[in-house]
Amino acid sequence: MGLLLLIVVGGILGWLTAIIMQSEGSRQIAINALAGMMGALIVGNAANGSIAWSGLSAVAFLLGCIGALAGIVIANVAPKLYGSEITENI
Repeated sequence: MGLLLLIVVGGILGWLTAIIMQSEGSRQIAINALAGMMGALIVGNAANGSIAWSGLSAVAFLLGCIGALAGIVIANVAPKLYGSEITENI
């Protein structure tokens, strides 16, 4: 259940970030949602040990949200630093 919660929260944070940043393309919305999901899963899982076998703690949930936001920032900053060839290959 905790794993599913982190996936949903990461996707929602990515979607909301795309709305706030006024991303028009569906590709950018999908990239933000996927980056949010991956960041939430990685950080939330690292903070709690193994979420798949144990429950989700409040600390792991908050760190998962922070991880989701960090993943979204990385996904939006990397193409600007390294050019557009990163997102062209996706």
